[in-house]
Amino acid sequence: GALFAKKLATLVRPTTDSVTLQPTFFTASTNTSVTRDQVFQRTRPTNEKGVTLKGFELGFQQIFTFLPGPLANTGVQANYTYISNSDPQVLTAASKNNYNISGFYEDDLFALRASYTWRDKFVSLGLPGGYNGLGITTQARGNLDVNLSVNVTEQVSLIAEATNVLDN
Repeated sequence: GALFAKKLATLVRPTTDSVTLQPTFFTASTNTSVTRDQVFQRTRPTNEKGVTLKGFELGFQQIFTFLPGPLANTGVQANYTYISNSDPQVLTAASKNNYNISGFYEDDLFALRASYTWRDKFVSLGLPGGYNGLGITTQARGNLDVNLSVNVTEQVSLIAEATNVLDN
């Protein structure tokens, strides 16, 4: 297990302000032009205050060598991470809860592993309520991946992988 705290001093955030420009407007039918003040809203990235991340990680791995016969080659690996984020609407790709659990079998001839990974929703681009609602939040999801490898010789192995088996 581990505890962590990380302070990110700054983050790039969108800042909106008003700027007055003097565009020239042309009228084709009268072949005239006029220049006048026009106020525009602009949004641009700026370095602003950062965020603080705090959390913990737990990990576990057990190979079941105490089981009889081929079962002694099986095992499980698991981990969990919790992240408390001082500004979850801004920092991208930071899920609050994440975990992974894998079951495996391995001997001299072949190895089989199935891994399930799950994570909470997270901001994946921009502010969900910012950018006039153009920010993107990725919803919570889980993925199951399976991997099989067969040792044909000491130098050659065949590997088959299936990702996102549950089609989430």
